Amino acid sequence: MAYDKQLFIGKLSSVTPKYDNVVAFTGDVVSGQPTITNIANFNSTFDISLLRVGQIVNTFGSGFATNVTITNINGTTLTVDANANASGTSQTFAADTPAGTYFISSASFLDPQNILNVNDITGSLDEDYNEELSPKYAISSPSSATLAGSTILGKFHNYVITSVPFRDISNAQISVFVSWGESGIESDSGDVMFQGSNQSVAIGAMSVTSSQLSTFDTSIISGLDAGANVGPYQITLPSVIDKTGSEDTFPYTGSAEITGSLEVTGSVDFLINGYVDPSNVGELFKVSNAATPTQSLFTIDQQGVATFRAREGSDGVPNVTVGGMYFTTESVFFGVDDGV
Repeated sequence: MAYDKQLFIGKLSSVTPKYDNVVAFTGDVVSGQPTITNIANFNSTFDISLLRVGQIVNTFGSGFATNVTITNINGTTLTVDANANASGTSQTFAADTPAGTYFISSASFLDPQNILNVNDITGSLDEDYNEELSPKYAISSPSSATLAGSTILGKFHNYVITSVPFRDISNAQISVFVSWGESGIESDSGDVMFQGSNQSVAIGAMSVTSSQLSTFDTSIISGLDAGANVGPYQITLPSVIDKTGSEDTFPYTGSAEITGSLEVTGSVDFLINGYVDPSNVGELFKVSNAATPTQSLFTIDQQGVATFRAREGSDGVPNVTVGGMYFTTESVFFGVDDGV
């Protein structure tokens, strides 16, 4: 088994989460059309490059009767999920993040081991993100019962970094969008991210299978809220550890290596990627010999071709089983009941 690297854990300081009026901008609308055209920054303190599909747009003049959601961004044109109810030019709008999503601007990044810098942190939804080269990163944030409320003592939640619109390696600064990073949705927890200004929070690489963060020692990463060092464990305990070996571990998605017996009640559906490149066998459904793991006994490839292992002369003849079938390099044999 290959060595599994330990998970990175570090700190972000000067963190002020924002969900409301992340971007203020102007644009033109036409009654009956689901677009906002010619969008531009409301003033120099805002940046329309922070607009994202899924954000909620508020109207402050002519435009839409209710809040609308961005469904597409094409240059200086936004497409939304409703038609404008009035026409107007250079109308004022503001964009909020959707529920469970927040924006953090110009936070300071610290890796206590001095291995990673801000250029190593990529959002899981960014175009240049490659899951084979980089883990997902997340922050462990203090929680609050309401968006305007105070912290809940000792309670933290994971939020995945989905986009990194700004990096400054010389000053170790980074801006990120983050989104709820646990099972279900944020509202299921009854909590929200604490909105206090100039916070310090833990940032870390998430585990590949369970999407969990590492615990840490406050003597190495200091200046965080009380309980922050064990906050990731409080999430891992009920969501991963407590479910190990229970029926709640299925349905399961991902790669797994099972040694021993597996009993499944109900339907079983094994999904492999579709056939694409004839030079690449890609994913297989494969049964191997435990004594000789490299020896395949049976496979089904992406084209649906089933292949049995062909026995050689030195293998001898297997026990005859009614309904059984085996192959040699020259022949195929079926087991039948000759007494019938």
